[in-house]
Amino acid sequence: MNNAKQTQQAEELLRRCLEAENAGDIAALQTTAQEALQLAQINDYPCLAANGAYYLGRAALRQGSLPEAREKFEKARALSRKANARQVEANSLRSLG
Repeated sequence: MNNAKQTQQAEELLRRCLEAENAGDIAALQTTAQEALQLAQINDYPCLAANGAYYLGRAALRQGSLPEAREKFEKARALSRKANARQVEANSLRSLG
């Protein structure tokens, strides 16, 4: 897959994460966030990885799994620092409380 197509796929996954969360479809949120994280790991997209981890944290939080949510938000925070993705870092910190 070429780089432009991968970038487009990554953007689509993040859009689907947001839509799933807004619709309250936590199963879809979790699945899509996991896909985003996997795509990021395969293609070395640190910003996408940070977003994927953040949305996995949001899914865990919505399911009431606070320890898992905390773990995912910490991972998102660490990945966002590596990627210099300040918005994801801020969202992760805010979610951690």
